[in-house]
Amino acid sequence: MKTNLSIGSWNIQGLGGKLEDDYFLSSLKYDINILMETWKGADSSTNIVNFNYVQKSRKKKLRSKRYSGGIIVYYKSTLHKGISEVLNVTKSDNRLWLKLDKFFFGLKKDIYVCACYIPPLSSTYFNDDFILLENEISKLSSKGNILIIGDLNARVSNHLDFISDENNIHDDLLNLLPDDYLGDSHIYRNSLDKVLNPHGKQLIDLCIASRLRILNGRFVGDLFGNVTCYKHNGSSTVDYALSDMDLMSSIEYFYIGEPTYLSDHVPISVILKCNICHTEHKSHKNFTQIGVKYRWENTSRDKMIEVLGENFIKQQIRDFEDSQFEQTFFRN
Repeated sequence: MKTNLSIGSWNIQGLGGKLEDDYFLSSLKYDINILMETWKGADSSTNIVNFNYVQKSRKKKLRSKRYSGGIIVYYKSTLHKGISEVLNVTKSDNRLWLKLDKFFFGLKKDIYVCACYIPPLSSTYFNDDFILLENEISKLSSKGNILIIGDLNARVSNHLDFISDENNIHDDLLNLLPDDYLGDSHIYRNSLDKVLNPHGKQLIDLCIASRLRILNGRFVGDLFGNVTCYKHNGSSTVDYALSDMDLMSSIEYFYIGEPTYLSDHVPISVILKCNICHTEHKSHKNFTQIGVKYRWENTSRDKMIEVLGENFIKQQIRDFEDSQFEQTFFRN
């Protein structure tokens, strides 16, 4: 039995000859591998052994030497009965929707995964993508959970992706809210990128309007909100995973990978709890039960915050995330 599902996303800046690169192929270690900016046409040969795939391609401009954009999603062939492309939801070449079947994966609801690339504001391919994405989420959110993952070219710093002062809403305004209205969950996050750009503002608005939460900087594997893109003029966080609040309880882990020679972006990944009975999963590890208990006192919170702020503790957390979780979840 398989109890987790790994989903990775990576802007690879051209698939090119990377399918012959052993290191690149070894990086496709997730159950579902989403590749952005493939620069491939629809008729390109992109087969990988033991993987099925779906893709979207942009039309090549007449004077262009190569294709631009492009999304390919490789998923393990053993999962093909549980994964399907959702058609007629978007007309954009920048987004590809998948449905994860709740019965196959042992989930409470179907999960609708959007492999999403949002072009920079200056790009001729940008076309109100945040507004269109919000409309697509609205169509699917009543049918299941939502997970958005990809390169959004947005920098959100540590700005809140939820309404923080609902308790101060005037009573007259509260009466206008529907009976089934649910207040926002205040789960704060961290970010090493302190810049907010126009795309970032739109992403924050999208999260609030669609009740999505940014996973970066919120989960074990990325507690500090690491950067995802390294360029000659600086680094930034532009690659994200977003989920609805209901799905957050099923997320075990979120990880941002290490820089490589293959792209100036790094891969990001999400681990979801699931219950796949169609795949054998055996564990021979022996775990020791921990019997120590600690008493939480009035001063414990301040002491813990003080200790977590020390540099050597931050380094220990980084070492813990790198040495434990990346190796554990992605072993074959």
